[in-house]
Amino acid sequence: MRRVKEEKAAVTAETPRATVDRFLTWARVEAGLEPLSVAAYGRDLRAFLRWQSPPRPFREVTSREIRAFLAAQQALALDPRTVARRLTALRLLYRLLGSEAPAPDPTRTVPRPAGRASLPKLLSRREVEQFLALPTSDRPFGRRERLIVEWLYGTGCRASELADQQLHDIDRELRIARCRGKGGKERLLLLNPATTAALDAWLAHGRPRLAGADSDDALLLSKSGRPLERTRLFHVIRQRALRAGITRPVSPHVLRHSFATHLLEGGADLRVVQELLGHASLATTQVYTHVETSRLRAAHRRFHPRA
Repeated sequence: MRRVKEEKAAVTAETPRATVDRFLTWARVEAGLEPLSVAAYGRDLRAFLRWQSPPRPFREVTSREIRAFLAAQQALALDPRTVARRLTALRLLYRLLGSEAPAPDPTRTVPRPAGRASLPKLLSRREVEQFLALPTSDRPFGRRERLIVEWLYGTGCRASELADQQLHDIDRELRIARCRGKGGKERLLLLNPATTAALDAWLAHGRPRLAGADSDDALLLSKSGRPLERTRLFHVIRQRALRAGITRPVSPHVLRHSFATHLLEGGADLRVVQELLGHASLATTQVYTHVETSRLRAAHRRFHPRA
C-alpha cells in the first residue's frame, strides 16, 4: 500500500513537461502509435503548455481552461483538424493519467471543435497524365523517380508506407504488395502494369547499383545505399511537378487524393476505395464524395443555362 501511495505521489509531483514526455513514450512504446502521430501529439501538448505560461500540473487543469485554449487556437485560424487533434491529444493524456491514479478528466465535457475540414487537394486527370508523361533518365535515380511516382499514384499509398516498403512483401508475379499502414494494420496494394514495369526496371538496373551493406530489404534506396527517407519522397514529387509545369504544391498525399477521387469518378464503390486507402472508418473516405460533388456543381454552374 505504501509503495502504491509513493508511486501516485511521484506522478502527481512531476512537472507538466515531464508528464508530456512520459505520455509520448507511452504512446510510442505501449500504445504503438505511428511516429508521425506521436510527433503531432507532442506539438499539440507543448502548444497547450506554452499557452498556459507558466504551465501547471495537468491534474489541476479545468475544463474551462481547455475550452479557452481551443478557442484561442481557433482564433489563430488553424486548420479545424489541427484544433480537433489537440483536443484528442489532451484526451489521450488524461486517459493515461486516469489509469494511473483516479482523477477528474477535464476533457470529458469539452465538445469537439466545430468547423468544416478543407477538401483534399488533388490533380486533374490531365495534370496526372502531364505529371506521369514527363520522361525520366535510365540512370538509377531516374528509375527510382519513375517507380516513386507510378507507385504513389497507382496504389494510393502514403509516403511513409512507400518509404517503409520491403522487398519480401512484394509479389511481382501476382502484382500485389503487402503494406503496413497506420497502427501497423496490413493491407494489399494492387500494382498496375505501369507500376510493375517501373518496379522491374528499378530492381534490374537501379537498385543493384545503389545497394550496400546497410540496404537491408528496403525497396527504395538513397545515394548512400540506405533506405530512402520519407522526406526525400516529398522532394522528388515537388521537383517533378515543377518540371512538368505544375506550379501549385504537389506532394505524395496529393497523389493519394487524386488516386481516390479518380477511382470514384470512374465508378468505383466507396467501400472498395476505403479498403484500398486503408481507412479504418468509411467516414474518412466519404470526404472524396464531397470533392466529386463540388466538381459536379462547378460543371452545372458553368454549362446549365439556368444555373
